[in-house]
Amino acid sequence: MSQVVSIQNEDTRQLVSQIGQLINEARRQVSVQVNSQLLVTYWHIGQLIVEHEQKSSLRAEYGKQTLREVSRQLTRDYGKGFSVSNLQFMRRFYEKYPIQQTLSVKLSWSHYCELLSISDDQRRSFYEKECERSGWPLRELKRRTYIRSKDDTDSTQSHPFFRNFLVHLKYVTLQTLLIPFAVFGG
Repeated sequence: MSQVVSIQNEDTRQLVSQIGQLINEARRQVSVQVNSQLLVTYWHIGQLIVEHEQKSSLRAEYGKQTLREVSRQLTRDYGKGFSVSNLQFMRRFYEKYPIQQTLSVKLSWSHYCELLSISDDQRRSFYEKECERSGWPLRELKRRTYIRSKDDTDSTQSHPFFRNFLVHLKYVTLQTLLIPFAVFGG
């Protein structure tokens, strides 16, 4: 009897494993498709914003006011993801990648937002290609761009992480550093 149970358990495990592989592959494919459609949609939103601004020849202040209103209405109708800063990223996305077919579906919207923070076009292109080739997750891209920015002469002024760190550093004292050490017995 126990031999029958053991055979059924092994057969069941194989069946569950095969089904799990199908589910995981389907999820991966859905994720790729969603990411691809999201990038195309954000690119088109950026295009619409740029064309609207050019057609209207908007003054800068009026343009900001328009983006705030668009953001408010889109957020009300479609939920999160349409903040003014995100709409500005979509505009920049379209401006920096004017040919939609050059977008890589291997990169996420978060990758592109990080890449758009790099002002030098050649440097941005280098990191984009490396992300694609090496399959860097977003964290790795941020780490690599941070390491590179440390080599720049103005890195302490330009990188948001370091700038934020310096602001908070002035409030740190030796005593506040030692408190967690004493409390947790390190």
